[in-house]
Amino acid sequence: LTSLAWARDSVSNTWRTLAAFLDGTSAEVLWRQACVAYSPDSLVCTASTQVDSFVAQAQALAQALEAQARLSKASAAAQRLRQVFPPISAGDPHRTLKMMHLDLTPGGDKSYVRHFNGELRPLTAQGVSNAEPQAANHLIHKLLVQCPVLKVDRFHKGGSFGRRTLVRGAFDVDLSVFVIKFQERALKVADWSGEAGERLQREMQRVVAAYLRGQGLHDVVEVEHGTHYKHCVN
Repeated sequence: LTSLAWARDSVSNTWRTLAAFLDGTSAEVLWRQACVAYSPDSLVCTASTQVDSFVAQAQALAQALEAQARLSKASAAAQRLRQVFPPISAGDPHRTLKMMHLDLTPGGDKSYVRHFNGELRPLTAQGVSNAEPQAANHLIHKLLVQCPVLKVDRFHKGGSFGRRTLVRGAFDVDLSVFVIKFQERALKVADWSGEAGERLQREMQRVVAAYLRGQGLHDVVEVEHGTHYKHCVN
């Protein structure tokens, strides 16, 4: 169904409902019978010419309403596009990049590639010294291995630093620690789930954060629900 149209029958002086469908057909809605009638015979009038005229008028009205609905949707879509992609002003500091497009055809415009290599790639891992993040990684590794209440199986570097998708000067080191024993209790997979698992993680989080603060890392805090992770220590 694409649209409904109401028209007054000049013969019976009653209102009738016409429906238009996606396949281009139209039919009268017979409310009392709870059905639609595709045949003009359902439009009971005294003369067949009046039936044809009424059907034609109703079809034209339905088509006009359908066209109006399409225009309204198109207008709303255009307005949404203008919000998402507003016009580029002459004073836009990113105008140069916004006006570029990637053309891979032979002899095509390669200005986007030049801009990417010259302006954007230097923001990535290129030129980043690994000394400081690796030192932080080694320090945490050493302290947690020495932690008297933990037994650690392995470590995993994650996040942008681990994937080497970091932005120079604006990244941190995400370290996942696989713990197999806490306070002399060997941990199984089931121990990490449910309400008991929640209490275990919160207690481990508090104990480990307090231990790290006691080792001279005074800015260590525990975060119950972080931006990306649950039960993490910053």
